[in-house]
Formats: sequence, structure tokens, C-alpha cells
Amino acid sequence: MHATLEADGSIACVIFSNLGPNPRDRIALAAVSRVFRDAEKADASLPCGGGLSALKKLGDEFHHSEHKDAEAVYWWRKGADRGDADCMYAIGRCYRHGDHGVEKDRRKSCEWLIKASELGHADSTYLLAVCYQLGEGVDIDEAKAFELNVKAAELGHLMGTFNLGNLYRHGLCGVAEDKKEALKWFRVAFDIGCDRNYFGSIGFQYLRGICRMLEAELAATRMN
Repeated sequence: MHATLEADGSIACVIFSNLGPNPRDRIALAAVSRVFRDAEKADASLPCGGGLSALKKLGDEFHHSEHKDAEAVYWWRKGADRGDADCMYAIGRCYRHGDHGVEKDRRKSCEWLIKASELGHADSTYLLAVCYQLGEGVDIDEAKAFELNVKAAELGHLMGTFNLGNLYRHGLCGVAEDKKEALKWFRVAFDIGCDRNYFGSIGFQYLRGICRMLEAELAATRMN
């Protein structure tokens, strides 16, 4: 009997893997029996052979091309449950904003962002720093916010680097005001933006203006 169930499960996985990318058929089939329910959860039932990144890509295709939110979230959640940091970030953002049919829940959002950040995901790390700084989904913890901003900057995140400069510039999150350190991180942010072509003309001028302002202030301090 046990061998028969295993065989039935293997066959069910093959059936699922050939259904195509739209999850509606998978969900309907999973409602037929326990064998199909178990198979739907198995890695062998997935339609893509490209690993976890393929699940993120499937979700993105439904979101961007077809604007089918439920289908997008289905694949992002599959990837998140299997340890894909990009999918974790996508699910975290859904909970943060109440997007794509997901009920807004800042605490659940942070749970996914924490998991992704622990895997070295730069966007999640920066957004998590904001959450700790503002108390969104977690208790305010300025030391943690600073720590995560440093981590995001070290991961090369533009806004994380820019925000770290702001923390030093204005003495926020328990950090002593330090214009020299602020200038260092603003320059790093400027270089990241230029290298990756992130800036429009306004952003370029704005950040360059901050750097020039701090340079002038530091020069005046040295003269005095």
C-alpha cells in the first residue's frame, strides 16, 4: 500500500510539472485528493528546471506581463518557502504595502525581510533598516537600524549608502555627527549611482550638491 502511494505521488508530481506556469490548474488539482495536495507542495512538481530563480521569474512574468497578482504571489511564495532571497523580498513587500491581494501586515513583512537579509539580500537589508529606524513592523531599535544601514552599504546598496551618510551628517540613530564620515558615504553613494546609471539629472545634481556642501564646510573648519 505504501509503495502504491509513493508511485501515485510520483505520477502526481509529473502531472503537476507538465501543467504549465499558471497556478490555477495546480490549485484545482490539489483539491482533488491528498496525493495531489502533497504533490503540489513537492519540489518535483514544479514546472521550471532553472532552480529557485526561475520561481521568481515566473512570478515576475505574471506580475509585469499579465498583471495577475494572485498568480505572481503564488510563485513568489513558492520560492520564498524554498529559501530564495529575491522571492522573500517580494513577499515582504507585498505584506508591507498590502499589494497583489496580500493583506497588509508590517510584522509579517519584517519576518520575510529578516530572512532575506540574513542571506545577504541588499534591498531587504536596507528596507529592514528603515523598519527598525521608524518602528514599522518591529520595535524601534536605532542601534539595529544603524547596523543594517552599514550592512546595506557594504552590500553596495545605493539608498543604504546614502542613508548612512545622512545618519552621520545629522547625528541620527545614536551616531555622533561626523561630516567627514558623512562625506565619505555620500561619495560612495555617488559612485554607485554613476556606475550603475541610477541617477536622473535631478538625483545626480542633488547628491553632487551635498558632497560639495560638505566639502566646503570641512574646508572652512580646517581653515578655522
